[in-house]
Amino acid sequence: MKKKYAIYLIIAFVIITGCDDYLEKYPLTSVSIETYFKTSGDFELYVNQFYDDLGDWMNVDLGIFEDDAGSDTEIQSTPDTKLNGQYVKPTSDGDWSDAYTNIRAINILLANTSDASWEEISGYVGEAKFFRAWYYYKLLRKFGGVPWINEVLDPTDTEGLTTPRSERNIIADSIVADLDFAIANLPDKSDAEEFRIYKEVALAFKSRVCLYEGTWEKYHGKEGDLFQVEGSDGSSFLEQAADAAQEVISSGVFSIAKDGEEPYYNLFNQEDYSNNKEIMLWRQQSSDLRAKQSRSKEISEQGGRGCGLTKELIDAYLCLDGNPISLTSLTVSDDSLPALIINRDPRLAQTLYTPGDIVKVDDDTGDTIDLFDYPDLARVRTGYHFRKGGSHKASNMQENTDETAFIYFRYAEVLLNYIEAKAELYESGEGTLSQTDFDITINELRDRVGMADFDFANSFLDEENPFTGSIPWYLVEIRRERKIELAIEGFRYDDIFRWAAADELIKGNIFRGAPFQWYIDRGWYASEDITFVDNEGYLSPWFNTDIYTQGGYNFDLTRDYLYPIPSQEELLGGYTNNPGWE
Repeated sequence: MKKKYAIYLIIAFVIITGCDDYLEKYPLTSVSIETYFKTSGDFELYVNQFYDDLGDWMNVDLGIFEDDAGSDTEIQSTPDTKLNGQYVKPTSDGDWSDAYTNIRAINILLANTSDASWEEISGYVGEAKFFRAWYYYKLLRKFGGVPWINEVLDPTDTEGLTTPRSERNIIADSIVADLDFAIANLPDKSDAEEFRIYKEVALAFKSRVCLYEGTWEKYHGKEGDLFQVEGSDGSSFLEQAADAAQEVISSGVFSIAKDGEEPYYNLFNQEDYSNNKEIMLWRQQSSDLRAKQSRSKEISEQGGRGCGLTKELIDAYLCLDGNPISLTSLTVSDDSLPALIINRDPRLAQTLYTPGDIVKVDDDTGDTIDLFDYPDLARVRTGYHFRKGGSHKASNMQENTDETAFIYFRYAEVLLNYIEAKAELYESGEGTLSQTDFDITINELRDRVGMADFDFANSFLDEENPFTGSIPWYLVEIRRERKIELAIEGFRYDDIFRWAAADELIKGNIFRGAPFQWYIDRGWYASEDITFVDNEGYLSPWFNTDIYTQGGYNFDLTRDYLYPIPSQEELLGGYTNNPGWE
């Protein structure tokens, strides 16, 4: 006999206010399956509950702009415990339990489609499959192989609740299958309701997933690597990543936003992206209808919650001629903060605060209210204060009133996914790679800010880059471009882990900031004001701490690429834990 379940659903309603559509959530409502899942409206409202989990938008402070903190691009006053090998296996983990709670809710929807018109609900079922892929991808990145559950389990089903862990590539295959279903059933952007997932967004996400798994399998594929996927080199995923990205590119629907004097900076401080062809999916913020946020105030006036950019990130920006600092013929200077941005990739100036930058303007007149003077080293201890992600409108600089929108997917990432997947396949002796591939991807991003084009025929070796010598020069530069274009957007940890690059970028490293002498020379600080200055004169937030004494991050290359399965799940499922966590 078919089991019947009474379920509690978080029902979200679509509220139309003026010309703007908002996906809003309301209190819990008890709904019986026997009376629900009959109309397209039932499916729409049910799926709405999962939209809140797209990105870190609910963080009232910086959101994604502090997700890279602790890495080689952005740090706070304390190191990241996971990267320092200090993470302790927990009894339980909310990332595990929350994901499976949501997966079960999605499986309930998928098991109850027979009483409604498929033509009317297919798009919502496609959204549900997208979200199941979303939750499993979060599990894959953190834990590797996990139990794949695609049916509604009875809480008393002991066998079902102890479903074995699948190999990570099987999980990745299953994620891709869900996304392929979504792609086949979701509307194109032209037919989609604003703020809802559509076909091209699912393709963009597929390119992200496949690039992640493809490079993980390739770079963790060395003999003896404990995270190796036996019998797979990642090439099939890389091919799918390139194909999915290519389909988005070929649609002709999207383009890189290039308007205005500071097009890169302005991309991240808008309240409305309805007419922006680069932003593929976004969330509108409203102080009346949304959880409160103070992102712009935190970035500009509060010093980014103590997050500062690192010297490692700043040094990665090329010069205007397309060459690294060590190879350029242009005049570059490192004798002051203002001089730092001269003849450098304009994305540096549009990411970093330097003296004279606008901090706040009047909403009505556009008149400047406040200019940036110099970094507050009590807050931004690296001396590199980022401005990317913040609005300078006075109304957005107030506590809990920031209406700067949240970006979920943007076209630039798709371009970077495409060129990296193509280049990885080419390096492995599969597929082709041409100047045209770079022209439609990296050179589109560079053209936004007036940077010199990438020339595939003009190879060079940057001896200062940690990847030089281990991968071809063009892959070094693709990774650099990704580091710059996606700086402090929450991709850096994933990139380091999927490249198996913690030995080059994390282990034994102490990240630091600007030369303190810059601040003394301009009279901003006296030499005795700051104690976290290392023996070479650089601002070093971790100076004289335990991590400094031990010689840098103590990342365990045989363990720390994955988190442990929490103890209660390990016990319940009888799972073998991840390497190093047994």
